[in-house]
Amino acid sequence: MQQAIPQQVQGGMAIPRVVPAPPDDLMELGVTASPSPPTPSPVGSVGGSPSRSPPTPTPPLDRAKLVAEREAAEKARVDEANRVHAERRQSEEQLKKDKLKMSNKLYAEMDGWAKTPDMQSFKDIRTLLSTVHTVMWPNAGWQPLTLSELVAKDSNVKKYYRKAVLMCHPDKQTEADPERQVRADRIFQALNEAFKASGGD
Repeated sequence: MQQAIPQQVQGGMAIPRVVPAPPDDLMELGVTASPSPPTPSPVGSVGGSPSRSPPTPTPPLDRAKLVAEREAAEKARVDEANRVHAERRQSEEQLKKDKLKMSNKLYAEMDGWAKTPDMQSFKDIRTLLSTVHTVMWPNAGWQPLTLSELVAKDSNVKKYYRKAVLMCHPDKQTEADPERQVRADRIFQALNEAFKASGGD
């Protein structure tokens, strides 16, 4: 933009002098501001996102250590199995010894209950059932029977025979003490033999 400044008057006329006015801004000079350079993105970032640390590499497997640990675990398992087996065998051997000792102790009592005076055969099944309470182990829960109950009704013989052998069955005595096992074994054997001899089925 230009400004007219009055000059000296010559010949009665003032001659103006044009002096360029200072530019108001760069746009009037036809100069445009250069754009600011872009801010560089952080190294390693994508699309301006913050950079991520590379994953920590997995250390290589120590195969020798893994094999040693597996072998140690297997050895411990085998040792434990052998220990349990040895304890079981020791327990079974001790039980056999205790049962043999108890059998010798109860031999006369059990034979006196089960066998005829000549010791050649078992007594009649009714006699055995009516007296079995005398050779049962303590707190067996068996209710004594009278001989008259067994003679009055034949079906009672089979009924109480089955009840007695079920109570004395060896499979139900595996955790019992040696005396109970011996008594149960002898009662079970005597009742079975006497029942078969009576023609029972």
